[in-house]
Amino acid sequence: MGGWTRAVTAAGMTPVTPMSTTTRRRRWTDSACWAALRGVVHELGEIPTVLSYERQAAGRPDLPSCATLRNRLGRWSAITAQLAAERELATLS
Repeated sequence: MGGWTRAVTAAGMTPVTPMSTTTRRRRWTDSACWAALRGVVHELGEIPTVLSYERQAAGRPDLPSCATLRNRLGRWSAITAQLAAERELATLS
């Protein structure tokens, strides 16, 4: 048929155009993920492990999932290294 759009049109229907990434708004931007993580660090008084973050985030819509954090920010080890560097800088100033 030459693709989904042509098949839908051949069936007499109008294909729906998916939302583009420019019109769709991500709930968890990079900055929102960092803000949520910094809040958890403040709540716990330490940088969380994956397991402690998952426990903290369970049932809380104000916190992104670990999967979202890793998709947006990278590996957990890199995330925690960034948080540790920020804490270190905060203690020096």
